[in-house]
Amino acid sequence: MSLGTNLRRLRTAANLTQKQLAERAGISEISVRYYEADHHKPKMIALHKLATALNCDPNELLDLPINIPSVTPSDKSTLNALIEEYAKTTGREFSPEDIDSAVFIQYLECLGYSVAVYGYSNMLKYDMHPADENDFFVVIKGHGHTLSMHRNDFQEFQRNAGQIIQYEVYRQAQSSK
Repeated sequence: MSLGTNLRRLRTAANLTQKQLAERAGISEISVRYYEADHHKPKMIALHKLATALNCDPNELLDLPINIPSVTPSDKSTLNALIEEYAKTTGREFSPEDIDSAVFIQYLECLGYSVAVYGYSNMLKYDMHPADENDFFVVIKGHGHTLSMHRNDFQEFQRNAGQIIQYEVYRQAQSSK
């Protein structure tokens, strides 16, 4: 389910109007409306406020199981090999973004997902309509789901996952005070 659907479900289960939820969370009513309609995504602090107002875990709003293992690519040779493999797979020149993407792909694999990256030439071969020579296509499979996306969507997915992790770190730090 989407964040908006989960927010609406939890709000109605708590017998709250959008206005009442907004007041409890300390955010604007229009923000609650936009979030429920999936027109906007709340920033992590707003997500935390909504979850607190609804007396639920933020993960219930996100509908994502967050289980962060301790993954630290400290072995430099492993990281370099991973970056080289990623650059070879995508068929692109190495860029600083590739480090982040390669590490993120390794993280997804640690979570039990299989990840396939198709570079420009493979995209042409499989009629995937690349946007340009730097485009790539990612397929993530696991836990009964398959997700396919182009470069920009993958980078947004990566940023969103990073924000969720930042939020969890923030939430843990707040609960330990």
